Amino acid sequence: MTTKTLNKLKAMHVKNPITEAFRIKNRPTLPGGYHQKGKKEEKKNIHKGTSVKNDNGTRNPRERPTRPHTLVVKTAEGNSYTDILRKIKADHNLTILGKSVNKIRKTVAGELLFKLRRIKEVKTQELQEAVKAMLVGKAAIKRLQHQEVFEIKTFTF
Repeated sequence: MTTKTLNKLKAMHVKNPITEAFRIKNRPTLPGGYHQKGKKEEKKNIHKGTSVKNDNGTRNPRERPTRPHTLVVKTAEGNSYTDILRKIKADHNLTILGKSVNKIRKTVAGELLFKLRRIKEVKTQELQEAVKAMLVGKAAIKRLQHQEVFEIKTFTF
């Protein structure tokens, strides 16, 4: 092709005003109008304020959600979990337990696990004592609570 025919072809080609508006000078484009260089730097500048890293380049530790309090019921020999569940549900004194239990499941060790809702009015210790009073000798009950470990670095009198 000669330059004359190339100029004619360029003259016949209509430029899309939308793609021309987004074309940035001094930046080569890939087929389809995608820019090849400079995109990463722009992204870094945009997202610099929302970074998950500290000033020294390490990641900020994510705050873990606290686990709900639980009651674990382990039956004595000769008693089944269905019998214990029936007794707990049938007892009118334990209606507080029914309102505060979120989920009941069996653990890997074969114990019953009552996941409790986070209610301020009901204390886990009171629920444990109420269930213990009803299931005397038939099951062992222990409570699991979220514990936080902290270290005291300086201590002065």
